[in-house]
Amino acid sequence: MKKQAFIIINVIVFVLAIIICLLANYEKATLVNIAFIFFMPLLFIADLLRNLSLSSEAGNIIAWAIYITISLVPSLLFLILFKKGKTYKTDYALILLTAFLFIGLYCLINPIGIAYVTQLTISSLFVTVLIAYIVLRILEDIKTADDTVILKYLRYFLYIIMAAFALGAYIGIIAAISQYKDDLINLLAGVFDAVCYLLGAYITKMLVDLFILYEKDRYHHDIPDLLKRIIALAFKTLIYIVTVQVLIGVIYLLFSAFINDLNYVFGIPFIPLLFILVTLFITKLIQENYRLKEDNDLMI
Repeated sequence: MKKQAFIIINVIVFVLAIIICLLANYEKATLVNIAFIFFMPLLFIADLLRNLSLSSEAGNIIAWAIYITISLVPSLLFLILFKKGKTYKTDYALILLTAFLFIGLYCLINPIGIAYVTQLTISSLFVTVLIAYIVLRILEDIKTADDTVILKYLRYFLYIIMAAFALGAYIGIIAAISQYKDDLINLLAGVFDAVCYLLGAYITKMLVDLFILYEKDRYHHDIPDLLKRIIALAFKTLIYIVTVQVLIGVIYLLFSAFINDLNYVFGIPFIPLLFILVTLFITKLIQENYRLKEDNDLMI
């Protein structure tokens, strides 16, 4: 991945982080509120369409057009896959998703007599079914896939992980600044955690670069050097994470009498920690395989 592409992705993710924090309320930008936003897209869409529909007669027509278009998107995707001859049994779920959107979105736009819990359930169920479809579709695809397709999916997942780490970092920084602008210790703790996620994002970017080279040539001459750099950065990042967390704990202990909010005391970034550990193990194994190949080549 080119540095320019990495920077562009981070800029987009940063803007998304600001929008999410605005929706979740800067001072309440917790994981619960953020998860709520991701699982309630239909509620936000329904609110927008309802307001647009009530704004004017033209707005009502536009709202209906958007409602129908959104509901038909899954079926249109099914038709595209069908014409290309790339449909699986799982893809028929797209037709059911269209029916679900027509009914569910209409109920959310006109929620008279519908309990708020039911509205939440409709929106979250849509996301759950969509994720289930994507996972099952990928499983169907990789049953008969070759290395190229598997590497493609792997790169896509790494892109998602990279964006998720960057999003977590930027949301953490924004939330820490907004919540703890007058509390230096908690602010620093939040920033340190955000740095862990940023390092995780950069290591993921390096993994993307690794698999791009691997896809071109399994024994590309740049792979050993890239492996060394990934392993070195993973070592340094893991040392940084555990050292900083211990220091933060010591600082909290020393100044506990002056701290009112213990939000970051148990804020160890387990997700980037575990991901980087797994990355370290895998890259070390790959590196050993390359060393064995080099030894075999020398013997021949």
